[in-house]
Amino acid sequence: MASRRIDRGNHSRNSGARIFCPNLFSVDVADQRAVDHDANCCYQRSYEEAKKNGCREWNGDVYKAIIRLRATRNDIDVCVVDTDYGCGVIRAVAPNDANLLKSEYTRNQDITFQWFAENRARLLNLKSYDEFIEWL
Repeated sequence: MASRRIDRGNHSRNSGARIFCPNLFSVDVADQRAVDHDANCCYQRSYEEAKKNGCREWNGDVYKAIIRLRATRNDIDVCVVDTDYGCGVIRAVAPNDANLLKSEYTRNQDITFQWFAENRARLLNLKSYDEFIEWL
């Protein structure tokens, strides 16, 4: 498996989307994977408090980048392992083999935390450890 480190920055959807979207799997190597941490934000206040108070421990809103990737990229498949704050795994697939998310919201400004929380498992393709191993 190819290994290439991409630093996505500051736990935000803008940082994650800026790096992942245009560059993800731009090198043609079979069986590529990308891993993103803190993909399953647990509290709305995490991001808001961090912005307001300069908090050093937070999740951010990476979940918005995961939702957008799942809804718009037909050349990748994405899941989030249900562990601590979520470990997002993105893998390259043949074009049109992706399990595209059917979502009414794909723009960051349309994705509210309440909607995300109510639809978390579906939006993130949330998987237990055993389901994740099978997914690989």
